[in-house]
Amino acid sequence: MSFNTDLHDVEKGSNFTLDENRNGSNNSTLLSCIDNVYNIKKGSKEEEGQEQQDSSYNGSGGENPALQTSLEHRTTAGSIRTLPASRITTRSFLEPPPPPNGGGILTGLGGGIFFCPSLALIATYFSSRRAIALGIATTGNSAGGMIYPIVVRQLLPTLGFAWTARVLGFINLACLTLVFVFIRPRLPPRKSGPIIDWSAFREPVYLCLVGALFCCMWALYYTFYYIASFGAEMLGLSYTDALNLVIIINGVGIPARLIPPLFADRIGPLNTFLPIALCFAVVAFTWLAVDSVAGFYVFTCMYGMISGAFQCLIPTAVTSITKRLDMVGTRLGMVFSLVGFAALMGPPIGGALQSAEGGRFTSAQAWAATLTMLCFLLLVAARVLKVGWKLGSKC
Repeated sequence: MSFNTDLHDVEKGSNFTLDENRNGSNNSTLLSCIDNVYNIKKGSKEEEGQEQQDSSYNGSGGENPALQTSLEHRTTAGSIRTLPASRITTRSFLEPPPPPNGGGILTGLGGGIFFCPSLALIATYFSSRRAIALGIATTGNSAGGMIYPIVVRQLLPTLGFAWTARVLGFINLACLTLVFVFIRPRLPPRKSGPIIDWSAFREPVYLCLVGALFCCMWALYYTFYYIASFGAEMLGLSYTDALNLVIIINGVGIPARLIPPLFADRIGPLNTFLPIALCFAVVAFTWLAVDSVAGFYVFTCMYGMISGAFQCLIPTAVTSITKRLDMVGTRLGMVFSLVGFAALMGPPIGGALQSAEGGRFTSAQAWAATLTMLCFLLLVAARVLKVGWKLGSKC
C-alpha cells in the first residue's frame, strides 16, 4: 500500500508497497504502529504513538497507591485490563475511525494503569529470585512487539481494518483474562499514601537512576520508531523488509530479557546494568557507520537484544534501592511517569533533527547515541553513590 492509498483500497485487499514519497515520520510510524497503514497527515500518527507511550508510563503513577492499599484489587484489575481491548474493539465499529490522538491516549492509559502495578505486585512475591521473575514478566513487551505487526500485516489486506482491530482486541482480552484470574495482592492492606513519595527526590541514588533511565528512553524510542524508516529511506528496503526490522528488533529481545536477571540476582541489578549500558552506548554509536543492508540487520539484532536486556532490569533496579517493600509500587510509578516524558519527546526531537539536516539521520543518530552514553555515566554515579568504588560489592 502506498502512503496515498485510500482506506477503501485496504478494505479491498490491496498490496502494500512503499511509494517514492519517503517521509520519515509517516514511514517509520506506519511500520511500527497498527493504524499507520492509513495515510494520516504528517506527524499525527507519530503523535499518537508518543501519546500512547507517554500515557502508558504516566498512567502508572496514580494506580500504584491503589495497589499498595489492595482496595478491591481484583475488581480494579479486571476493569482496567479491559481498557485496551475495549478501545481497539470499539474503535473497529466506528466509521470513519475516531481521531488517532484519542486512541493513543486511551490505549496508553489503559495499559499504563495496570502495567506498573502488575510489575510491583510481582516484586512483592520474590526476594532472592526477584530479578528473573520480573525479567520473565517483561518478555511480554517483546512478544507483543513481534506478534502484533505480524497479525496486522497478514489480516489487514484480507479482513480490513474493522476485523483486524477486533482480532487484536480479542488477543488482548484472552491474555489479560489470565492475568485477572491469577493476580493476587500479597501484602496486607495499608493506609492509602500519597501518589508521590517526595523523599525519593532527596536520595541521590534514586535521582541518578531516574536520570539514567530518562536519557535511555529518550534515545531508545527514537531508534525504535525510526529504524524501519532508516531502512526504507537510506537503504531502499521494501515495505515487507522494513516491517521485518520492527519484528526482529522486538523478537530478539525475548531471550535477552531472561539472561541478565540471572546475573542480577547474584551480583545485583546496578552491577548488571553497567556493562549492559556500556554495550548499549557502543552499539548506538555504531548506527552512524551502517551503510549496508547486512550491517543494518546486524545492528537491529544487537540493538534489540541489548535494549531488551536493559529494560528488563528497570523494575528490579528500582526495587533494589527502595527500602520499604510497600513503597515499591509508588516508586515504580514515579519512575515510569518521569520516563514517559522521555518516550513522548524522543521521536519528535529526533525527527526535528533529521528534518533540519535535510532528511539525513546523522545528527539524530549522534544525539541518541550521546544520550545512551550519558545514561551509562549516570548509572556509574548511582552505583558509586550506593556502595562506592569497591568492585566486589553487590548492589
